[in-house]
Amino acid sequence: MYLIDGHNLIGTNLLGFGLDDERDEDRLVQMLIGFSSGSGRKILVVFDRGLPGGRYIRTSLVTAVFTSRPGIADDQMRREIEAVRDPTRWKAVSNDAEVRTAAARRGMQTLRSHEFARLLLTPGAGSALRKGARHKPPQDDAPGSRERPVIPPKEVEELQRLFEQPRPPRKRG
Repeated sequence: MYLIDGHNLIGTNLLGFGLDDERDEDRLVQMLIGFSSGSGRKILVVFDRGLPGGRYIRTSLVTAVFTSRPGIADDQMRREIEAVRDPTRWKAVSNDAEVRTAAARRGMQTLRSHEFARLLLTPGAGSALRKGARHKPPQDDAPGSRERPVIPPKEVEELQRLFEQPRPPRKRG
């Protein structure tokens, strides 16, 4: 299971889109659904300043939490770290040293966002994780090198419904 700081992951600029993309959260959630469908692992991704604050998006394996104010994703990550029942089954993905330290104290494995981005982009990584194999991250980030995930139609419809809602403009700076 993975606990991920979504904007840290998008900010790696390894995924083919960045924080300046209006649909960055949508695109990341779709990638995570494909990854989790292959691996069978649950993912909780936390965003700050995404869709209207406090909103949740939930599929069978991926839950996205949108915090209400900018800069509090790290606080939400720390709350989630403290709340998990079996921390040894979780991996925390964040660039924030305090978040990774809190996770390590609870026995979670930790990854920096660029490390998880490389895993996410590894062709077949999700399926290999389900089978228990260990994957090496790719050495290059060639566009189109990832296999196309299969997303259940019900989850696609739910995501389309949620992300087609008007978004408030982002404040940059």
